[in-house]
Amino acid sequence: INVNWFEQLLTNHPNHPFVALVCNSLHIGFWPWEDKSQDELPLSCDYSYCPPKCDNEAVFICQQVAEEVSLHCFSEPFGPDLLPGMYSIPVHAVPKPHSTKFHLI
Repeated sequence: INVNWFEQLLTNHPNHPFVALVCNSLHIGFWPWEDKSQDELPLSCDYSYCPPKCDNEAVFICQQVAEEVSLHCFSEPFGPDLLPGMYSIPVHAVPKPHSTKFHLI
């Protein structure tokens, strides 16, 4: 796609911030944590492996991830390997103060 031409075609689009977001993503990529400005960074990096401390945390994380996927906030699993340019952020469960419930961070 010729992004510059695409952007010109959308000059009169009513939602300018959305057009800018899409065109910027087409120019630089759609992965929010990818930083192409530094050559020494790894092509991809998986920070996702952090075993839960207890069974309650594991159950909570699985339930919360399923809910986030159903709300389209998280992506469905697509396999064990990250695609080039993808970074996986760490996910943890921490106890809420004065409660037996958890926060997903």
